[in-house]
Amino acid sequence: MSSSSLTDKLYGLSSVVEHYGVCGGGHYAAYRRVTPNSDSNEPVQSLASFRKEWLYVSDDHVSHVSECEVLAAEATLLFYERL
Repeated sequence: MSSSSLTDKLYGLSSVVEHYGVCGGGHYAAYRRVTPNSDSNEPVQSLASFRKEWLYVSDDHVSHVSECEVLAAEATLLFYERL
């Protein structure tokens, strides 16, 4: 398989949704990977530019978190972006 066909199929984790509470009730919060130039609509050009800066978002609370915290979350939904 050529290296170009491999990179066409690579995905990176971009968001994690976590649910707190019980079935039928509770609260959702999200972890979102952001890039320094997140205003840009340009796709990620390489693996090197796929930065791993994460935000935790819950209602009106937003804070930076480590990748370890994201990976330790009890994920309800995972979202991936093509690299």
